[in-house]
Amino acid sequence: MVLFMSICFPAPYSLGAKLYGSGCRFTLYAPDQDCVHLLLWHQGHQPQRLAMREYKRGYWTKEVADVVAGQDYSFEISHNGQTWCVADPYAQAVIGPLSYQPPYTPSQSTLLARCQVVDHAPFDWQGVSSPQRPMCDTVIFETHVKGLTQQYPDVEPAEKGRYLGLISPAMLAFYQKHHINCLQLLPITACLPEPHLLSQQKTNYWGYNPYVWMAPDPRYAEKDAVNELKTAIRELHRHDIEVILDVVFNHTAEGGDGGPILHFKAIDQAMYLQDNQQLRNYTGCGNTLDLRHPAALKLVLDTLRMWVTHYHVDGFRFDLAATVGRDGEAFHPHSAFFHAIAQDPILSTVKLIAEPWDIGPNGYQLGQFPANWAECNDKIRDTTRSVWRGDPGKLQDFATRLMGSRDFFSASHWPDHLPINYVTYHDGFTLQDMVSYAK
Repeated sequence: MVLFMSICFPAPYSLGAKLYGSGCRFTLYAPDQDCVHLLLWHQGHQPQRLAMREYKRGYWTKEVADVVAGQDYSFEISHNGQTWCVADPYAQAVIGPLSYQPPYTPSQSTLLARCQVVDHAPFDWQGVSSPQRPMCDTVIFETHVKGLTQQYPDVEPAEKGRYLGLISPAMLAFYQKHHINCLQLLPITACLPEPHLLSQQKTNYWGYNPYVWMAPDPRYAEKDAVNELKTAIRELHRHDIEVILDVVFNHTAEGGDGGPILHFKAIDQAMYLQDNQQLRNYTGCGNTLDLRHPAALKLVLDTLRMWVTHYHVDGFRFDLAATVGRDGEAFHPHSAFFHAIAQDPILSTVKLIAEPWDIGPNGYQLGQFPANWAECNDKIRDTTRSVWRGDPGKLQDFATRLMGSRDFFSASHWPDHLPINYVTYHDGFTLQDMVSYAK
């Protein structure tokens, strides 16, 4: 006999830290674990250690009364005979230092892995909505939150290097002067430097080494990354400027074999493509996400929806997007990920831009992404630079690029499948350098 009853807290399959009327429910999907503990951290005290119960099929849950937004937490697990603290892959804020001293150890994990409970409800969007601009009318300015606001001379010192610097009067005037109506932000999700950079006391400046996909990087905030980023997006929308996030779903900061134990390697190894228990490397970063795995696909889709619903972002640029369309080794424009996006009532309505390659087999896929996707068109970049340089025999190809690269993007599919035409991106000269010449 099955009994039906109403409950006042989120269902166990709602992953992450979910606030309800009188507390919070913590849920972690950890099918590789036999035991999981929740750690609640309180300043100046040892953590409160609470055993979680396996509700079903690897879903570990714990309801805790009187937990409010701002509570610090992590999960404690066992891996290869050692006790580790791991981050919540569904955490929507992180507070631990986004750095460590290689080699990464269990003792360091107690600091790095700390997450924070978030409540999105109180933020006031003040009735400001997205511009909803057609892709063909979009003028994209790719930039780095810190780099732009730190270097621009007229940003107030307190806002330099910050999310709020993006909406300083000086920056808003800059966008208007250059007819910019869309900011494409290099990754702003919490990331970690690679071990070889840390050993040299360097950092991953661009942010293409993701740690927790749902958490905005706290280093670009004065006090509260969640609300400061929302404020920046709201005010950009108020000034008719859209926001696209550069997202990295092809690998994580756990890297390849020998990389740090941050979450998936201990809780769900099936998140990564493997070959005879060796991690496949189609990214150049040591590990490759396997979106055939239901948990991986769910996490990526949940992450994208969170950024749209809670932060009102207008779209995404997918780093090494050929990876998200792979079925093992092969790329398929009809992969499960693309079908999931196409039928999603939220994600199918935002701007979707693919970097159409990775370093795996048949990794170059320009023009092969499905309808409703735009693609970064490196062909116009290369051809334009060749023409500027005076290379012979390039004018015919240049004309093809100016006409929309119809050899790759059929006009019959416009405006549902468009190239993003550019002459410089983050992985090369800046635009300033590209148009500057020595006399």
